[in-house]
Amino acid sequence: MKQKIFVGLIMLSLLTIVQQVFATYEQISMGMYHSCALKSNGSIACWGYNSDGRSTPPDGVFSQVSAGGTHSCALKNNGEALCWGWNEYDQASPPTDMFSQISAGGTHTCGLTNNGNAVCWGADEHGQSTPPIGIFKQISTGGYHTCALKNDDSVVCWGSNESDQIGQYDSYSTHTGDKFSQVSAGIYHTCALRSDGTAVCWGGSQLPIEIQDQTFTQISAGRHHTCALKHNGEAVCWGDDGISPLGVFKQISVGNNNSCGVKTNGDLVCQSWRLNDLSNYAIPTQPATDALPVTSFSPGQAMIIAAGGAHGINTLFPYTNSYTQKMYARLNTLGFSDGDITYLNPIAPDIDGDGYLEFENQDYDLSSPENQLTMAFTQIAKRLQTGQQFVLYIHGHAKPDFIQLTKNYELSATKLKSLMDLLPENTQQIIILDTVHSGSFLDKLAKVNRIILTSSDDLSASWTASLYEGFSGVLLTNLNHGENLQSVFKKIEQRIHSNNEIGYNYGSSQLDDNGDGLYTEEDGELSAKIYIGQPSTEIFTSPLVANFKTSQLSGRVPLDIQLDANISQGENIVEHIWDIDNKTRLEGNIVNFRIEVPGIHEVKLTIKDIDGKISQKAQKIEAFFPLTPPDTNSVGSAIIIAGGGAHKENILFNTTKKWSKFSYRTLASQGFNQNDIFYLIPQPPDIDSDGFIDKQYWSYDLSSPAQHIEEVFRKATECLSAEQQFFLHYIGPGKTDQLNISSNYTFTAEMLNTQLQQLQPGIQQILFLDSDYSSGSFLDDLSGVSERTIITPTAINEHNTDYLTSHKSISDFLKTILRGEFIEESFYYFSRMVEFNNNRYLGFSSQHPQLDDNGDGIYDSLDGEYTENMYLGFPGIVARRSTTSCPRPSIDFQLPEEIKTSTPLTLQADTSASNTPLVEYHWWLDNQLISEERSFNYTFNQEGDHVLTLFALNGEQRAAVAQKEIRVVNREKQGQAIILAAGGVLQNTLYPLTNQFAQDMYLLLKMRGYSDEDIIYLNPHAPNVNIPMDHHLESENLDFDLFDPQRDIEQAFTQAASRLKPGEQFIFYVHGHAQPSGRMYVLPPSPYYLSPQLLREQLDRLPEGIEQIIILDTCYSGMFFKELARPGRILLSSSDDVSLSWNSQQFPLHSKKG
Repeated sequence: MKQKIFVGLIMLSLLTIVQQVFATYEQISMGMYHSCALKSNGSIACWGYNSDGRSTPPDGVFSQVSAGGTHSCALKNNGEALCWGWNEYDQASPPTDMFSQISAGGTHTCGLTNNGNAVCWGADEHGQSTPPIGIFKQISTGGYHTCALKNDDSVVCWGSNESDQIGQYDSYSTHTGDKFSQVSAGIYHTCALRSDGTAVCWGGSQLPIEIQDQTFTQISAGRHHTCALKHNGEAVCWGDDGISPLGVFKQISVGNNNSCGVKTNGDLVCQSWRLNDLSNYAIPTQPATDALPVTSFSPGQAMIIAAGGAHGINTLFPYTNSYTQKMYARLNTLGFSDGDITYLNPIAPDIDGDGYLEFENQDYDLSSPENQLTMAFTQIAKRLQTGQQFVLYIHGHAKPDFIQLTKNYELSATKLKSLMDLLPENTQQIIILDTVHSGSFLDKLAKVNRIILTSSDDLSASWTASLYEGFSGVLLTNLNHGENLQSVFKKIEQRIHSNNEIGYNYGSSQLDDNGDGLYTEEDGELSAKIYIGQPSTEIFTSPLVANFKTSQLSGRVPLDIQLDANISQGENIVEHIWDIDNKTRLEGNIVNFRIEVPGIHEVKLTIKDIDGKISQKAQKIEAFFPLTPPDTNSVGSAIIIAGGGAHKENILFNTTKKWSKFSYRTLASQGFNQNDIFYLIPQPPDIDSDGFIDKQYWSYDLSSPAQHIEEVFRKATECLSAEQQFFLHYIGPGKTDQLNISSNYTFTAEMLNTQLQQLQPGIQQILFLDSDYSSGSFLDDLSGVSERTIITPTAINEHNTDYLTSHKSISDFLKTILRGEFIEESFYYFSRMVEFNNNRYLGFSSQHPQLDDNGDGIYDSLDGEYTENMYLGFPGIVARRSTTSCPRPSIDFQLPEEIKTSTPLTLQADTSASNTPLVEYHWWLDNQLISEERSFNYTFNQEGDHVLTLFALNGEQRAAVAQKEIRVVNREKQGQAIILAAGGVLQNTLYPLTNQFAQDMYLLLKMRGYSDEDIIYLNPHAPNVNIPMDHHLESENLDFDLFDPQRDIEQAFTQAASRLKPGEQFIFYVHGHAQPSGRMYVLPPSPYYLSPQLLREQLDRLPEGIEQIIILDTCYSGMFFKELARPGRILLSSSDDVSLSWNSQQFPLHSKKG
């Protein structure tokens, strides 16, 4: 059974008039997520959702067309029926009878033969495909029921009566003596026209409703609304989505959330709107002239994501599920139709609150999150038009820079940015993130014309989940009041941050609408103009939009950059002016330049058209030194201490780790040599954030803090000479005159002063003391040294509130250092940001950063003169680098790039290039210490990619490091493998997953030592399995295309059997479709089925003494076990013999998890 994933609802709600040049229209039929129309020349046009082929009609001349839930049918002029689309229940496989009428339902189809008999085919679990005996004039299929008009003008219905859509029809005609002229079966209700033209509707949990003061010639029932045509051709619609299209019509049809009609001139007119205040099926007593104004405009597209729904124990998910549904309903009221909203949640929503899940509104269940995200953004990118809005709302679990979408998948800020980049330019993009640490996404997603609202900053929680109100609660309430986004955000700030009773412990909501990636006092101008559901045209009035590409955004100096402005938009552009750091001016649409100085550099492009209009865009580029500068001389030495890591419950330590690591990178970028940066932190760091621990940059673990601090000050100061710099950065807990290094060790101001006395006169001393309380108390204790600069985030007896909330920590001050700012200027910028935060948040205690650079122990107006022209490290004193330095050892070792498992290697340190004797050796494989010898033998047994690091020390405890990568493969237990992609046809919603998993298995086998020649690949499509991925299909790796599946499978097994040798391994992997009847689709609808008996016959052809591993990832795959079981054969299946192998919630009554 195919997994039914409702990818976006591409409906006609975006259109008002659709005209064809070569033919007009005679008839329109609306399906669930697609539509088909019959042209005047007899051809058929379909549009909408089409992954299963339902919108791909055959060529030919037809007399009628009908669009169903997932398939379509039509009648040829001779009465022959043709169907296309999803065919799991054979609903698209009509019999050979000749028909006078046809009607496609949810998963079944019915028709009337030429002699008036009703014939139905497809799903019949409710009896919807079992018609009564009789002669009929007209037939209509609904979601799970069918109705027909008999020859005596009575109505009879059969199938599901869950919503009373069948009712007691005999009472209707017999009681009143009325006859009927037409019946229309909707999804949950039914409507009919009496012979006098009056209408009656029943079902949908409503009492039967009949109105006699209006008469109609045709009626059409949809999902939750109904439309009918009056005698003058006017359309009247009622119910949810029941706004009436304007015009004079000859035929009308109703779908999921929209209505279309064929006008008398053959044009199509379609309309969609949600009228939630009207009862579903109550026909209005007056003409629908009082309805909401007819509009053809859609505000755009929206995506709602419930993050964390797959967690096994997730106390937050009920709130996530509730808020995502509320956001869906709110977007509906703001003009977004169901077809405009893409909903990603493991659980289908109940938007109307009737207690029934609406599986048709669940687009993706996040069972394959990365693939589904890509498909969702790709679909939205195709639908979104210039000037429209895109709204992204995410609620759930997160950590800094990652949203925990499911238990096994994290959506990174980088990945989300790449997905957002798929959207077209000149669209209003609104991103709303309600997760902890959501502010960490601000700088990654920032872009011009993009508004980002987050419930938290980058390091803090955003709610107390046990309380009913939080960021999303206030957001939804004020959106309902029609507020603009700036006003909504201000209400959130006022409500949450001024009322501690709500339970917000830390954190602050963030807003960025100017594209700089920060929340500052400059934000709010754009969001004040924007209302969700009402795209503003103001920011799109200028056709001139500056934009450019950079060859790279960061790198080591010297950094060569190419800037390309050809992606700018606008006509008659006559000038391209480039401004680099307000110093260098270049002209031309493509320019090249070199960055020689490390730091953050700004590139600004200004374009001008022939009318004198201008547009600008700026981009920052980061240039930095290698972590080990090429020369052996250094600007000085530095000590970084990450305190508090040994505390049992230290809520600050994640902050401490983040900023201490950033401090290291800043120093390395400013010219400090790796050997002159001493890093003390309880846990080994990951400096470059590549997922591997960088032990070579780790000096001490603070397990013996007094000893480690004393040693590191000795090493850091012993080689410094006059006019070099000494830098100390402490970040962690503290008290007045104290730094709390660990839970049992305090480093006092007096002790720090003693250590600093080791420094020679003339050395610039820069001390950043970033503790959470009273750090300003150190100013007077450390005063009296003219070359000493002390910077703290607070004055004496003040709490560093920013440390907890990370609004602007003193460590964030380092970012301005990277921009090449002087120390005094950077401090001034930081002080202004703290003042801004103090004024912005009610209830936050004020704090006052301190700077003392004249040695008097206080911060006053006299401070700043000494540091106003001082840089940290490079480039401030690069010209004054010492010409002498302490001897630095060097070391190396040899290692092949690839090795087989179980092969011993001799590893030996090469000290020939070292200028000092080495006395200690530490070999690390990934994060494990494997030897402390200079030379030893080692056998690599674990397959995969590894990092081997040699860390050595000389007699003065100065470090030398060498690091290499190695790939370990298993070539000893090689063999043959067959990969089979079952069900590879165009009209197969599962096939993209099948194709992807088949390629993933190919790549896995290659990583485990199988060569391309060892893998036999059967798939209609060639794979992309190069390492690294090059996104080109490799037809040379496609062995069989399954054009003749029986022959191809037999030849594949013959080939594998001829190559296998005793003791080797055979792997058979299949992914795709299967039936509970005991057969596997290989290439429907040819068809060819691989049964358990046929697979056993092929496996039995393999030679004896072969280890066989059979992996079956299909529905009902457990049915193969009984037939295939034998000693020495390992069987793995994704399901048992009666169940599906994934969560198919679209069919809750008939599906089970395997």
